[in-house]
Amino acid sequence: MKILLNITCSDAETGKTAVESALTGHMVFSTLHTNNAQGVIPRLIDLGVNAKILVSALSISMAQRLARKLCDICKIERAVTKEEEEQIKKILQRAQEDGKDLSSYGVNLTENMKVFIPPTPNDCEKCHGLGYKGRIGIFEAILTDEEIEKIIPNNPSEREIKKIARKQGILDMKEDGIIKALRGTTSLEEVKAVVDFDEE
Repeated sequence: MKILLNITCSDAETGKTAVESALTGHMVFSTLHTNNAQGVIPRLIDLGVNAKILVSALSISMAQRLARKLCDICKIERAVTKEEEEQIKKILQRAQEDGKDLSSYGVNLTENMKVFIPPTPNDCEKCHGLGYKGRIGIFEAILTDEEIEKIIPNNPSEREIKKIARKQGILDMKEDGIIKALRGTTSLEEVKAVVDFDEE
């Protein structure tokens, strides 16, 4: 099997080329300008890709944002504010209602929630006083399962796709970002800077 990388689907021609390559037995990894994973299907259809053909060609839609990683040496704990706790619980309780197992990520919604931040002032030699060192991905994915396949020919909206994708049990970017903040991989402030918490 041939693998094709770095096809950027920015117009009808490259979109159709990527889909045709996938249909002829190639594994195609492509980039596309969307805000989230549920935006992939509508974007490809907008580019002129035939929705009925897309059903057979698309295996998974992914989205990512890069967040700065907290420095392992100097990061410090802080309690979440009441407002942050309410927001976090609302998002993660919905994830649990959708069947996502948060315990596998070490998240317990009944404990006192803490997040991590860089200290100020900071004279850490490892991160040169920045409080952050390196970056980490915040991800989400939607599999093209039978439920998604059924709606693609109807040119579904992002909202329709997301509603069906919730049943797949895969974290969305808000959930993934919050878990990484609760585990101290990045800060809640950093997650909020790269992920839209108001998006439904």
